[in-house]
Formats: sequence, C-alpha cells, structure tokens
Amino acid sequence: MSEQASLFELDELASKPSPERSAADAPPADAPIPDESARRRIRNDLDHTLFVEAGAGAGKTTALVDRVVNLVVEAGVDIRGIAAITFTEKAAA
Repeated sequence: MSEQASLFELDELASKPSPERSAADAPPADAPIPDESARRRIRNDLDHTLFVEAGAGAGKTTALVDRVVNLVVEAGVDIRGIAAITFTEKAAA
C-alpha cells in the first residue's frame, strides 16, 4: 500500500534570511518541530511504502536516511533489497 506523507515546509525564518528580519526573529533552537509526527511516521512506519513530498530544506533526505537505517537495523531488511530514490522536480522534467 502506497501512501503520501507530507512534511510541512519549515518556517521561512529558519530557512531563508531576509533583510527585514534579524537572527533574533528566528524561532528558538529548542522550539518544537511542527511536523514531528510526520517525521516520526517516515522513520518508524516501516510496514508501508510512503511518498514524501515537501519543500526544499524541509529534511526529506534526512528522513529517508533515518528510514533506511531503521529498516536495516530494526526490521532486519537486507540493504541490497532497498531502493531509496530522491530527486528534484527540475531533474524529473
């Protein structure tokens, strides 16, 4: 079963500096991640195939690596049986 798990795009303040904003306007380093439940699902819902879609810098590649590690370490899946694919829309066009 294939499902889609969308990560929320991270706050603009955290990802792109702006001339109108200073570092003091950025969220605190210990602020909760608004999409933590989606990230946790990507890492730990190993019984489903997921399609992850999110903006640039949202952490898709990190989530994919975490998922592959859990598949190998926790679920005992042979690394040679895993296909992990990531690409940009520009590359796919």
